[in-house]
Amino acid sequence: MLRIGDASKKFNISNRTLRYWEEEEILKSTRMENGYRFYDDENTVKIQQITLLRKLKIPISDIKYIFKSNDSNILMDVLINHLKKLKQEILNANLLTLFIENIIEHIKHEKRLEIVFSHIEAQIKRTFKHEKALQNLLLGRNNLMLENQLKDVRIIKLPAMTVASYRAESETPEKDCSNIVNKFVLENQLYKKSGFRHFGFNNPNPSESGPIYGYEIWIAIPEDFHVPLILL
Repeated sequence: MLRIGDASKKFNISNRTLRYWEEEEILKSTRMENGYRFYDDENTVKIQQITLLRKLKIPISDIKYIFKSNDSNILMDVLINHLKKLKQEILNANLLTLFIENIIEHIKHEKRLEIVFSHIEAQIKRTFKHEKALQNLLLGRNNLMLENQLKDVRIIKLPAMTVASYRAESETPEKDCSNIVNKFVLENQLYKKSGFRHFGFNNPNPSESGPIYGYEIWIAIPEDFHVPLILL
């Protein structure tokens, strides 16, 4: 038997957290005649198991489901779904990192705050515009346009991936960007890696005011691959 205060100290958990777990019916204590609440051996083991799952960031609702089922297959399903969410969060964090790095580079050349904020707003609008367009294509909302204008295009849903990117602004940005990226791919033999893909697009689009514009290339890389920061 373990008193609630002792359980709190042993597992470094607050009394309030233990009571919350009891409210969620994943833990049960017994009140003795002296008024103290105790956990029996079974519930003491549960505290340890819940603590382990919480360290993995498993939500309480899923933990409750695991204990109710008492099935290792359910635990595996929960972990698989949790892993998918974590990978998506990592992807979102990586994209946000690239977004912020782009803003930092812009600030190095433009110190006026109003211009910087205009750049941030434009980048956000461009990002959401492209994201919405992609979703529309994947969901088949533009089937008519695809039939009439994109007859030779095959649209597929790509799995989540980690990418490295390089962007050039010049009179020949595609060539300049490709030279750097191709060298990087060949030196690290990335083309031999499973799931290797590459994408290229204008960033920003060419304008009528001048020949200089930008081009950006993304390449798929292994999740644990170190990418050097290249500034030219």
